[in-house]
Amino acid sequence: MPVPSCPICRRALPVSQADASRRPVSEADASGRPVEPPTPTHPFCSERCKLVDLGNWLDDRYVIAGRDGTAEDVEQLDDEMLAALLREPS
Repeated sequence: MPVPSCPICRRALPVSQADASRRPVSEADASGRPVEPPTPTHPFCSERCKLVDLGNWLDDRYVIAGRDGTAEDVEQLDDEMLAALLREPS
């Protein structure tokens, strides 16, 4: 099995991060509480790589496939759908 690596610099993650990378994101412990990531920068190896990734998103270097939304698309949403989209994730 390949060793997980940082998505920015491709360095191999430390063992504790590599082990956590193999776990599903939604994993919970025996009491049902969510498992915290092994480091604040997970899945990146460092704060620098984390910020480089954020900069790539903000500079539109990354895109999600699909067509761009228009004002007409928003107008077609009913109030309940719009409220669900605007609601903060729990």
